[in-house]
Parts: sequence; structure tokens; C-alpha cells
Amino acid sequence: MKNRWITLFFCLLAGLSTALADGPFRNHRYDAFKVLKTSTSDNIVFIGNSITNMHEWWEAFGDTRILNRGVSGAVSDEVVANLGSLVSGKPAKVFLMIGTNDLGTAGINNAAHVAGNVRAIVKYVKNVSPATEIYVQSILPSAKRNQTLQRETNDSLRNICAQENLTYIDLWDALLPITNNSSYSLDQLHPCGEAYRIWCKAIEQYVGLSTTYPADAVNQFGGLGNSEGMRLSAFGMLPVAEGDILLIGDEMVHGGEWHELLGSGKVKSRGTGWGYPGPGIANLTKSVPVILKGRADNGEPAKIFLYAGAADANGSDAVSDIKTRYEALVAAVRANAPTAQIYVQALLPTSNASNNTNRVVPVNEALRQIAEANENVTYVDDYTPFVSNGVANTAYFNGNYLYGKGYAKLAQLLAAHMGEGVDAMTEEEAAAQYDLLTARNTVAAAVASTSAYPAGEGVGQYSAESLKPVRDKVDEAYAALARTDATAEDLTALGASFTEALAAVNEGINKPLASTEGNEHWYKFYTPARDSRYMTSNGAGNNVTGDVDENYARSMWKLQERADGSFDIINRADNTYLSPASGYNTAIKTVAAAPAAGWTLSYSNAPGTFIISSGTVQLNQTNANQGYAVYNWSNGQTGLDRADTGCRYAIVDAGDPTEEPVVVVAPKVSLVDIALDGTKPYKVDEKLAARVFGLDELTVAVDFTLSNSGANAMQALVASSNSFADADLLSLGVWNGNVVRAYVGSGFYSSSTTAIGTNRHQVVITLRKGTGYTYYLDGAKLKDVNFNTAPVFGSVNGVDGLYLGGVMTANETAQQLATGQIHSIRFFDQVLEAREVAVLGYDDIQPSNPEGDSIIVSKSTGTLRNSNGSANASFNRTWTSDGTTPVLTLDAGANNMKYQDDYVAGYVGSQTNNCTYTLSVPEGYVIKGWSMDICLPNGSTNAVDVVADGKTYTASSTDQHIAVSNLDARTATFNLKGGNYGVVFKNFRVLVGESDEVPEPRSEIFITDGTRTITNRIPAIATAHNGNVIAVADYRYSGADIGMSSGADGKIDLRYSISTDNGQTWSDIKTLAAAKGYAYGNATKDSLNAAFGDPCIVADRESDRVLVLSCSGMVSFPNGTRTNHQGIARFYSEDNGATWGPATNIAESIYGQFDKRTDGPVRAMFVGSGKISQSHLVKVGDYYRLYCAVLVKLGDGSNVNFVLYSDDFGGNWTVLGDVNVSPIPGGGDEPKADELPDGSVIISSRASGGRYYNIYRFTDSKAATGSWSTYEFSGNSNNGTTALGNSCNGEIMIVPVVRQSDNKHMYLALQSVPFGSGRSNVGIYYKGLESPAAYASPAAVAADWEGRHQASTIGSAYSTMTWQQDNTLGFLFEEETYGRGYTIVYKNYTIEYLTNGRYAFDPEADRTAFAFPATALDARMEEVRGMVGTNVGNLKESALPPIEAAYEDYVAAPSQQTYEAFAAAFEQATDVVTLNPALKYRLRNSDRQNGTLYLVGNPTGLTAATLSENNGTQLFSFIPGEEEGTFIVCNEASKVFIGRTGGQEIVIPVVTNQAAASYYRIVSNKNGLSYLACTNPEGRPAIHLAGDCRRLVPWNAQGSPASLWYIEPTDIASAIENAPVPDNNEEVSPLYDLSGRRVYNPGAGIYVRAGRKVIKR
Repeated sequence: MKNRWITLFFCLLAGLSTALADGPFRNHRYDAFKVLKTSTSDNIVFIGNSITNMHEWWEAFGDTRILNRGVSGAVSDEVVANLGSLVSGKPAKVFLMIGTNDLGTAGINNAAHVAGNVRAIVKYVKNVSPATEIYVQSILPSAKRNQTLQRETNDSLRNICAQENLTYIDLWDALLPITNNSSYSLDQLHPCGEAYRIWCKAIEQYVGLSTTYPADAVNQFGGLGNSEGMRLSAFGMLPVAEGDILLIGDEMVHGGEWHELLGSGKVKSRGTGWGYPGPGIANLTKSVPVILKGRADNGEPAKIFLYAGAADANGSDAVSDIKTRYEALVAAVRANAPTAQIYVQALLPTSNASNNTNRVVPVNEALRQIAEANENVTYVDDYTPFVSNGVANTAYFNGNYLYGKGYAKLAQLLAAHMGEGVDAMTEEEAAAQYDLLTARNTVAAAVASTSAYPAGEGVGQYSAESLKPVRDKVDEAYAALARTDATAEDLTALGASFTEALAAVNEGINKPLASTEGNEHWYKFYTPARDSRYMTSNGAGNNVTGDVDENYARSMWKLQERADGSFDIINRADNTYLSPASGYNTAIKTVAAAPAAGWTLSYSNAPGTFIISSGTVQLNQTNANQGYAVYNWSNGQTGLDRADTGCRYAIVDAGDPTEEPVVVVAPKVSLVDIALDGTKPYKVDEKLAARVFGLDELTVAVDFTLSNSGANAMQALVASSNSFADADLLSLGVWNGNVVRAYVGSGFYSSSTTAIGTNRHQVVITLRKGTGYTYYLDGAKLKDVNFNTAPVFGSVNGVDGLYLGGVMTANETAQQLATGQIHSIRFFDQVLEAREVAVLGYDDIQPSNPEGDSIIVSKSTGTLRNSNGSANASFNRTWTSDGTTPVLTLDAGANNMKYQDDYVAGYVGSQTNNCTYTLSVPEGYVIKGWSMDICLPNGSTNAVDVVADGKTYTASSTDQHIAVSNLDARTATFNLKGGNYGVVFKNFRVLVGESDEVPEPRSEIFITDGTRTITNRIPAIATAHNGNVIAVADYRYSGADIGMSSGADGKIDLRYSISTDNGQTWSDIKTLAAAKGYAYGNATKDSLNAAFGDPCIVADRESDRVLVLSCSGMVSFPNGTRTNHQGIARFYSEDNGATWGPATNIAESIYGQFDKRTDGPVRAMFVGSGKISQSHLVKVGDYYRLYCAVLVKLGDGSNVNFVLYSDDFGGNWTVLGDVNVSPIPGGGDEPKADELPDGSVIISSRASGGRYYNIYRFTDSKAATGSWSTYEFSGNSNNGTTALGNSCNGEIMIVPVVRQSDNKHMYLALQSVPFGSGRSNVGIYYKGLESPAAYASPAAVAADWEGRHQASTIGSAYSTMTWQQDNTLGFLFEEETYGRGYTIVYKNYTIEYLTNGRYAFDPEADRTAFAFPATALDARMEEVRGMVGTNVGNLKESALPPIEAAYEDYVAAPSQQTYEAFAAAFEQATDVVTLNPALKYRLRNSDRQNGTLYLVGNPTGLTAATLSENNGTQLFSFIPGEEEGTFIVCNEASKVFIGRTGGQEIVIPVVTNQAAASYYRIVSNKNGLSYLACTNPEGRPAIHLAGDCRRLVPWNAQGSPASLWYIEPTDIASAIENAPVPDNNEEVSPLYDLSGRRVYNPGAGIYVRAGRKVIKR
């Protein structure tokens, strides 16, 4: 029974906590408090969040009686839930600072919520420990929080203190510089040492102790940033005394209160880090000098305990490298504390057995070796006592986090090494204290919750009778908590009975009344712990959102009981029904008719609130990054989530609604004061008319007076037609001077029944193509006309024009003439609702300018949003115009804008002294010019330069005018330069006009705009067997790649839409894969379903199957390790993409293949997004082969590419070629693959400035054997696929075409990239492949692309393509259409349009048959002949005959078999030039300065220079090693050898002693290119010529053209026979003949062994 009620209590207790509270990170610290001794009347307790937790308060005041109960990430709910252990006894004083996270990361954003919890905390302390002095500290200012809300919260705290007679400590003004990234903070939120010093000084009088901080102490960051740098800056100000014991380490050390755990003021914590594992060894090494020597008066500690390396072991670095780093850490400690005893602590076990075996245990062995190798260093085995069955013992850990009993046990272990003066609890004592404080927490939280239960008869209240059993227990509970002798058993029993009573109370919550006919009850539903968002209807079929409370009818609902006892929830404004027909983790919508199922209301775990469910569907209020939509979400998809803050709704009586103001969007075109003389119609300017023509939705509002009443049967006010009876007639006017009449197509018309006469009237017509139209007179609706073939105003055959006051026929005859005045006429590009029509004003209409309209940039005309999508934050990245067509966006590139009064103010920003501001408009529009007045913000005297149109303006307190004209582009920029100061943009007007270019047809499928703020990214597209075109994209609640952000619990869904008409229209968006988030992943160890991203797709050509692959999990690609990496999720559809099966993780089957690499396993990989290629030529079994390309992170951290293939439609994947040979070995990034016309495979990889290409030639395509060629760059240097100033993913596709000029059948290569500069102007390059010579080599493909077509003229990035069944190209790409985030845009192209008529698609091409002429191999044969040469690796002449024979076989009988036989003959050619140790060589770099630089070996080091024939420093000898293909490289002239390679950019050394030299493996190709890779590198292995063309540095093997060398022989003999070698080489080193060939069974003769000539007798 006891366990049952404790469990129930904690379910109820979740009502006091936010969704953040279930993380092991924060809970491990709450749990650790339960093993600390109960506070006494001597103690002073500091309670708070990370701002409190990051500081060593007892050291700052020099008194061990001060206790730190701060928890990083804490919110006020959690403090209430843990009061029993936070204030475990009767302390002298409590200092409270809480609420910052309630107003930020937790999403509560409610000052009253914080105040309520602070009242509960105060009440608890006063009742349990009346003598305790309570000090409430103000929330500190932060630029990362809403400062208005922060101030409101502080005002509430001040009022509480006044009412409760407490001391309020106002720290706001003293620490305001925190908001400016000053010396007070590195992140505008958390204090640095200087801020803590000021804080401590401010509270000295209340603490009753003087601070130990020196008055002039300044920050020392030790080269560290963020939290590590800020915490270190405080360490540098804290004293270290002789005899102290320091614990230096990562998050594990930071999590413990060590002076309490060990009962000693000698023990001081120097741990740092937020979240497991915290900083690595290198960063801790940087901190050592600051910790030990930060103060001049520091003494040398007696003992220093080091706990470091968890982060390093969690990575993939070699253990030897980790050991080297740790040795440097020990050396740094020894240098700063020469006599201190150092204790090297073993790493604790993790929750992953494989990680422990393969990483933690070997690292610990290295640490043990370090301790043994150094004097006065002791190894402490922290591992063995904490491991159980190969993993961290769950008695001490939650996941990888050490919990309370674990901290107590570790303290005992360390105490054994600390000597006298420390006093750690025994395990039994710790267990008893843990049970006691756990029971205290249960009772304390239950007591605190009782005050939150409102008594009364209203909705969400509880009857006094139901509350009585609980309230009767309050005094008993307080009395028990106040007793110092209360036992765990007593408190547990009390907690159980209390919890049982609370459960009964919850069931008795008063529910809202159901409405009946004539007796309606209207309510408002809101989430008090989720930003107090009120559930609001946005019309039938639209998402329900949580809005701020404006008391509008759209936020009011009634409940109407259904026959089954459930309820319909109906909106007051539009009578729509809340519909439960939403999939899990998708938005809830309203519908026009009653849904199939109703809703039920039940209690939540937060007093006074409800959960609202329909079966497993449950309402959940989301945050800003999901547009505040209401979702169907519950933990576990049960529909009974009573704990999540987004699920907990308060319900209040609505009262009478406030009339909602109607904001009508700006018109597309406006004209005023048009006189109608009755002789001919007025023709609207063509540029203005063009804005109206072609719209699918339109509203026309006409303010008019007619003076010729009855003169004509029909007087047209506005028309676009070529005759009265034409089928395209569109005319709105007055019939017989009496009633409004509209003619709409085919002579169809309808009339109103309201007389017009000669009075002034306003008539409005709204038209929606294919639906019908509605018209109004003087704000009142006249008639709805349903008309499924209704057109909209547009240009018609015969007459190109829009007319007012009549119709002009094709023979220029005027008809339907009107006489009078059109006072104004406005055309809107949408259908206005009746309420919008009713409030249309007709005064002060501004006429449209044919050259463009001015859009004003100001607070009242637009919205600022920060990088996370939140509106009007403290600082913002974008301003977007409201209600304008087009939408204008101003983008600062970072959060550098705010408001001053009604103006926008821009800042330079802290990232750089030069910030670019970009104005942009969508496709179809251009910016003609802009102007503004600039001045400094109020009170500022810091000058800032504004650079515009090549001129510089220095802002001052006086307004200066800037005007830029004669622009004609979709973007315009200006720059702010100087320090991080601001400029106010006054009277900022942007002249926008329509582009002369006709916009290409487009569909916006996945939209990110001002109302849909969740980021859409990474498009993928395919064409199914039935013709469906399927578009897929990421839906990034988190706003970032997998593992890059924990926002929105890291969730990323995959969503899709289908077109059944070749891209003309698209279906509603559906969820392909719904992410469950990081919390779910951590809790269930199911990381596969935590998040998905970067999809790629293929549809089988012969069946209804469709395959999608995507990344998955919680780990970012850069942070992946062999044991902790992203998954590769596989999804299948069996019905052409209509529905999808669950995810399957196929990662391990692919990673396992790379485990066979000679340099060890790879760390991470993901499949290139976009299109998976399906072969046309290779079919094995039931399916044509699939190819996809992957980005792989090697063990050394470098990125390379590979291609995978599958012969069973994605069931199994195999690496194409050798796992040791990457097709893009250096600089590889996101790749794509496709099949060339001959069946070879081409890989295209993202590169800065363009693409990398390589080709895989099959020797047997069925068996997939063959080899890669040498990769080539394509960009500006070779007229290739240039991506100016960007590196971005793009697609490659090969299409059969006919060249129009000569009707030649051939192929066309297409490659999409952003043309630039930067990620903008995405488009498609094209290049004709006239014959196999055009793709005979990667170099042939990379160079000389013919042309390109630009698809976007604004910010745009990733793109992909599909070939559709209508023989057109579907192109899908990311575009910053609405100025913030990417919208996924679809366009459709014919080959003729794309290539400007050069090519057309070839529908007769049969790509499944091998059909190439006898000349197909001519170019490749010439390439092979060109490989004959004298450089190492070149073919010898003797190698040519077998290749020539295979070539002749193909010429005689062209077929796929003879084609591949030629490739096999080439690959098998082994008669190549090899190194001859008897000769000297020159090494010429293949890349730098066009391949003219030679390696130089000087006595002082390696460099490079142009050829110097007689310079011995350019001549190198090669001394063979025992392993074939390895050599010591020697420069005899300088008497030096090349040494061991280190880390990237560390110059490769030379040594004078051969024994200290390193062996280099020489790997050569038949082009005569070689790389030299160190066999024992410290970092990267290859010899690489740096960009300065002077330094030789390590690089990835094969990693760059600058790592490739021509090893050119000379006729100069090597003197290596005199080189000293170890004596034992004589018998073990291999023999070589004088030509450099290895000899395995030597006869008598002269040979070379280990660099010496030897005679074999």
C-alpha cells in the first residue's frame, strides 16, 4: 500500500512540474540533495536555478554553513515539488531566486504562476521553520527573456515580500549589464565572476558575512566560452589555501556538493558543465592555471582530484590521443601545483555496456598507466565499485547521471584518499537520509499543493466539503515536518494518506455546464502553465490555435452533450466544432458539422485544470515554434496525459465577447477619382491590370455615383471582356440604373433586388475560381452565386485590358457605357469575408503607382521575429510587413533589431563589426528603391556607419536622409558598421513594383511564413508507378538538424504531399513519420523514433512500392561515434505513397561494413537527401538496382563520401567498391548519385563554390565490381557547376534528349545548386553528353557546362528533382519565400523550356538496353594511353597490350559485356612504375600554383618551391620499410628525414635521426598521382601542401588535390646504402632489385635491403 500511494503521489506531483522536470539532468541534482545532512539553525540556504547553481556560495563568503540548492534549468514548480529536501530542516536564512526559466525555456511565461509558487514556498518555510529569515531576490535581467514580463514578476515578488513582511533584494539595476554580453555575462543570461562579485557585495548585509572576492577582481576565462568560461571566471576569483583539496572535473563533479558530502571546508569543487558529459580534457586543461593561480594570494593545495575524459571517451578519438591529452592535463596541474598530490579518478561506468567495454575501460587503463608513470600521482578506481553486469549500477545512476546514493558512495571512496578532517556518510547513513528526505518531499509537496485547490462552486473549483479531508491534514502535516525527530516511516504513512485524500479531491473538480437550447453557457479554455494561451477557432478546416486573451468570440466555446455522454465543443464566433479527427502529433482543426466522436473532460494533475480527450486524442497547447497550434498529443498516445503542461486546461466563464477588430489586407491595386463620360470606357494602366489578371481569388470594391440613371440597360463599372455575349465576359455594373448585376462567363448573370438610382453607393464582388461569387451593396450581402466554372477577372482574347465604365469589344466598339464617377476602386488578391467587407472604409484611398507601391517599415505596419520565430522579442532577426501584397521582409541575419517607438532600430550585433541588412520581396516583384532617415537611439552617443549604394552615412542624434533609387531586383542591401550599437530607421519606405518577367508557375507545398512558423527543410521528391508525384520534407519543431537543438524536445517529423496531376495540384499535407522527441528517446532507449530528418526517396519503376530513407535519433552527425550515432530509418509504402509503414533502423548493417576499414570504424554517416537513383540497366532479381550516396565521418573526424547500392529495393545495402577507397576522399559533404548512360555510377558531392564528381566503372555490373576514378572539382575555374559563395546540397540527374539543332539523340546532365552569391538564386545547370567521351572521366564531366536556368531569385538552398510520367521535370527546392525560414517550392519544367530550346526530351530512348557505337571507348582508350609515363604509379608501355586487346574486342562487338571487360582489363593492369630505392626523386604537388611546386627538404623543415634543377634539397630518397609499400623519406642534401604527422595545420617536422623518422605508405594511381600517408600519425596522415604554398601539414589520406604528388624519377643515384639502420633489419627487411621491384625468392646477385646494397651469393 505504501508503494502504491507514493507512486500515485508522484503522478499527482507532476502537476506541480513542467514538461522539463523529467530529465535525468536536473533530477540527478535534486536527488543528490537527499543524501545531504539536514540543515540546522546555523545554515544559510541558497535556492534557485542555474544562476544559483553555477556559483560556490560558501566559498564566496568563506563559510561552510552556506548551502547551495540551485539546480540548472529549475522552474518554480520543481522547487515546490522538492521543498522537503531543499529546506530539509530549520536553517537560519533562505535566499530564494526563482522564475527565470518559468519565463523562458519552460514556456510558462506567467508572472502570476511564479508568484503563486513563491507564496507556496514562503508559506511552507514559515510553517515548518518560523525562525528562518526569508530573503526573496529579484529575477536577474536577461536579453533572452521578455524583460517586461521579468519586471512584472519582480513587482509581484516585491508585493509578496511587503505582504508577508519579508526582505526583498532588488538586484535588477546592479546587474542590468548582463543583457549586453558585457563582462557581466557571455550569454546575456548567466553571470560571470564580475557579476557574482557585485551580487555578493549587494547581499553581504543580509548574509551577515563579508565576501571573499577581491574588490578589483576581473574575469579570467582561460580561452573558454559559454558556461565553462563563465564558471571559470568565478573560480579565478575564489581563494585556494594551502592544505585545500580541489576536485577539478566535468559535470559529474559540478553536480555534487562536496564540502557537504565530505564534511570539510578544505574540500572545494571546481567542476563545470551543463549536462552529461560536460567539457573535455582539453578545456579542463585550459582551466587549470586560472583555478590554481587566478588569485595572486592563492596557496598550493595539498591534494587535487581530477575527474576528466568522459566527453573524450564518448567520442571516437583514439585512446592514445585521449591519453596524450590527459598527460597534458596532469602536466598543467603539476606546473601550477608542483608539490600537490594528484589523484587521477577513473571514469565512472555508463549505461551502455559496449561503450564501457570499448571506450571507458581502455581509457581508464590509460589513466592508470599515467598515474603509474608519474611521481606523486595516484590512480583512484571509481569504475569497479559502480559497475554491475557491465553497466552503471542503477542503484547509483539514472542513465549516465550519478544520483544521490551514488554521490554518497563516491564521497566515501574519495574520503579514503583525503586523510584526516573529512567525514563522509556511510552507505547505511546515506540510505536512511535518502528515505527520510524522500518522505519529506512527498508530504511537503502535498501540503504545498493544497493551497492551489480553489474552493467554490465555479468551474475548476472544488466544494468545501470535498476539500475538508485534505485541509484537515494540513496542520498535521506541517507539525510533522516541523518536528526534528520525524522518521521516514512516519512521514511516508502521512504522505500516503494525504495523497489518497488528494486523489479523491481531484475527481471532484467542478466541470463546465452543458448548453441546451435556449440556455447557453460559454467558456474560455486556456493553458495557465503553457504561456496562458486561449483556445481559438480560425474557421472551419483550419488549425485551432492558442492566442492571447482578447475576449473575442473566436476564443469562446460551449459544450453540447451527445447521446453517449461525451460533448461537442462548439465555437461562439463561427459555430464550428472542435474535431478529434487528427492524427497523433498533428494540429487539431474545427469542422462545420458535428464530428463522429465527442470529447470528455477529466481532472489533470494541476489543481483547477482539466484534460480534454476523445479516446486517445488529447488537446495539447504547443509553443511559438509550432505556431501556438493546438495539437493531438499525449505522453504515450494514451489520451490521458494529466501531467504535461500543454495538456492542462483551465476553463473560465466567458461573459460577453469583445467585438473583434477587422484588419483588411492592403489592396493589390487601387484607383481613385475616375470620371465616366459615357463615350468610352477608362482603360486601366496595363501594369496595374497585370497585377489583377490571372488571380484565382479576387475581391473588387467600387465606390461610385451614376448620373445617367436608366440610360443603358447595363452600365458596367468594371469589366474585362471582348463582347457582351462572349463566353469570357466578366462584368460588374448596374442594370437599368436600378439593381446591381454581374455577368460571369458564358452570358451567365444574376441580379440583386436593391434599387441603386443616382445616389452614391459601394458595391463589392468576391470571386473564387471554380466556386462562384458573392456580391454586396453598401456593406450588406446581396447574393451568393454557386458557379463551379466561374472564372475570375482576367485578360481575354481579342482585348488586352481592364476597363472601368464600360466594355471594349474586339473591334474596339464600346458597350455597357456608364456615366458618373468612380470615387475609388480596389482590387484585393483574396476573397474578403463578410465581416471584412462590412468594415471596408472608402476614405483616404491611396492610388497605386504603376511603377510600384511604397511599403513602410515600422512597428505598426509589420512584425519583428527572432531567429526562433517568436514575435516582437527583445531582439529580432526579421521584420515582415503585415497585410501587404507583396510581403516585404527586412532580414538582419541575426537577432539585431528591436523597436524604438513606432520605428525599427537596427544594431551592428555582437558577432561582427559589419552587419548586412537585406530587403526582399517574393517572385514576381522587384524593389525599385528605398529611403529612410537615420539617427541614433534615445540616449546613445555611439556612432554607427550606414553603408548604402556605395556611400557611408554616420548616424548621429540628428536625422539624416538616405535614398537609393534605380534598383530593379528582388533584394536590396545596406550595412551597419562599427561597435555593437544601434541606428533608428525613421520614415523607412521601400518602393516595390511588379517584375517585368512573367513568374513561372509554382506550388508552395510546405509553407513557412508569418503564421506557419515551424521550419520546413530538406526536400525529397519521386514519381510513383501510377504517376503520383510525392514530395517529402522535414517538419522541424526543433528548428535545427537532429541533435543540434533540444528545443521542442528535438522533434522533427517527416511530412508528405502527393500530386495526382503531374504537379498541378497537391494534396493536404500528411505525416509520414511522427517524431516522439528526446524525452521519449531517453526514457525508452528508442532513439530511432525521437526525430527524423534529411529524407531521400525512390519509387519503384515496376511496382507500387516506394522507399524513403532518413536520418533518425538524437545525436548530431558531427558528434556521432561508432557506438552512439544517428540511425538510418527506412520506410516503405506499398500503395504509391498514399500510406506508410513504420521506421526500421538499418544503420548497423551499413556501419558493420565500414568496421573492416584498415584505419578502423567510422564515427557517423547519413544518406544524402533528395532522390535515390534507380538503375535503368542493372536488374538483379525482382528489382532494378538502387544507388544512394552517403556522407561518412571517419575515425579521424574527416568527412568523406561513399555510394551504397541495393538489389532488393532497399532491403539490404552494400558499399559500392572498396570500403577503404572513398570516391570523394577530401572535403566530401552531402552527396547525390545517379546512373550514367553506360551504367556507370556518378557521384556528385556538395563543395564550396561548386561540386565534386567521380565515376565508378563496372568490371562486372551484376556483381557490382569495379573501381572509382580520381575525383574532380567543378566550378568557376573550369566553367562548371558554380555555386558562388556557398556550399549546398543539390541534385544530379541524367535525361535522354534530342538536340534540336541537328536532331541528335544523346543525353543531358542536370545539376541543381544555388547559383549564389551565398545560398540564393537556386537553379539548374545543364550539359549535353553527346557521346561516352563526355563522361569518359570525372574531369570530362566536371568541365564546360553549357547553360543554366535560374528557378529562384531570392534566398534558396537545397533542391532535388524527379522525372514525371508526363515527361517533364519536377523540381523541388527550399526558398525563403516569406522572409523567415524555408518554404518548400515545386516547379515544373520541360527540357525545351529549361534549356531555352536547345534540347527536347527523347521519348523513344530505351535506357534499359545497352546501345552504344563501336567508338564509345575511343576517348577512354586515349585516356589510358595518356597514363603511360615515368612517374610512380604510371602505366608502363608493357601494360597496354591486354587493354588494347579488350578495346579491340569491344570495337569488333559492342556490348555491355565487352564494355565492362575493357574496364576489367584496365583495372587488372599491374605493370606500373614503382619506386626504386636506388634512385632519387622529385615530388611535385598536383594542385598548388597549377602544379608547379616541388617539395623541399631543408635542415629547418619542409617547404615548397618551383623547380631548381641542381638543388639537392628537392631530391628525395626512399628507404623501404618492412611492410611492403612503406618507406622512410630522406633528403640527403639536408641530412633530414620526414617525421611523424600531427594534428591538422601542425607543420610536419623533419628529424636528423633515422630512428626518429616515420614510415610513409605510398599509394599511387595510374595517372601517376601518389599520396604519402604516415603509418603512425598523431592526427591526420597525409603530407599536404597548405594554401600558403609554403607549409607542409597533415591532411586526410587522399583528402585533397594538394595532398597528391607526382613522384618524378631522376637519374641521380641514391646514397642510401650509407644510411644507418638497425642491425636487426638485415634478416627481416625485404629485398628489392636495382629497378625497385620486390624480390621474394632471390638468386645470386646485387639487391637493396633497408636502403643498403647487398650481395646475395
